[in-house]
Order: sequence, then structure tokens, then C-alpha cells
Amino acid sequence: GSAAVEVARALGCTTIIATGSTKEKLDVVKTLGATHIIDFTSFQVEDLPKLVKGLTGGGVDVVYDPVGGEVFEKSLAATAWGARVAIVGWASNVQPSIRTNYTLIKGLTILGCRAGESVRRGFVDPEARMSKLFQWVKEGKLKPNVSHTFDIHKVKDAFETVYQRKVVGKAIITFGNKQLASKY
Repeated sequence: GSAAVEVARALGCTTIIATGSTKEKLDVVKTLGATHIIDFTSFQVEDLPKLVKGLTGGGVDVVYDPVGGEVFEKSLAATAWGARVAIVGWASNVQPSIRTNYTLIKGLTILGCRAGESVRRGFVDPEARMSKLFQWVKEGKLKPNVSHTFDIHKVKDAFETVYQRKVVGKAIITFGNKQLASKY
């Protein structure tokens, strides 16, 4: 989520809506450039289409969905005509079914975005992609949020922290490099 917000901002998106269920994570994406946040502890997932359409005046043009389940279904209902939907996972452990009526009536483009697959299959130029990412880093448009740093000897703690969904952005493992660890 946090990287998606930064990429959206780098691409020039003017309205970026982030959803989540912890204040800490929502505060981070707000500082990274989300123009609106929807906290699922304050709103029901079923209200997502109404909330989004109220913020946008008609629905979103792009959905980036790493969650699946009911969030995915309600995100489809929150799209504008001609929107693009990127499916990047199903963290909810519920693999969504795509309602073809939304696809047809709303003219949606739905794309499965498995990590790295387009590079492996030769559909994109990996050097051009990395060049653009490094350009954005140099320009300060991308700065990964690292919420936790662990020494290699604490790798079990690192995995436990990720498993418990305590990481906001990324966790990194260091190999005794105190200078690197102090940057985070």
C-alpha cells in the first residue's frame, strides 16, 4: 500500500484514496501522499463505494488491490466507467470472483499483476523500469518507509513481526552494519 501511494503520486495522480484498518498505517500513507484515507475501523467495507464516489464525484479510475475478498468486490463497485483494476494479491485469504456485469457495464480493464512476472516474460524492459524507479528515488518521489530493522540474528523476530502485521511499509534485515541500521 505505501509504495502504491508513492508511485501514484510520482505518476501525477491528484486524488489518491488509501484504505486500511490501523491508524498507524493510515497515518503513514497520508504522509506519503494519500489525499484521502478510509479507516475500516470507522466505516464498514460495504460503504466503500458510496464513500469513494462521494470523494471523487463518480468513482475511481484505478484500483490497486492487494487485499481481495469483500474489499475487492466493493472496490469494483467504486470504479468509474473505463477504470483499470490491478489485482496484486489477496491478503484477506479470500480469492475474489470478478463480477462480469461490472466489467461489461463499466468498461473495466482488469489486470493480474503477479510480482515480477511481466519482466520474466519479457513484456517490459527491466532496465527502463529500474531506471525510472531510481530516478524517482533521486528526485525524492520514492522513499520506502522502513518501520522495523532487525539484525540477522533476530530474523525469527522479523518474520514474527511481519506475520503479526506490525510492519508499516518494510522491515529490513541488517548484517551487523550499524551505520545502515542507524539510517532507519
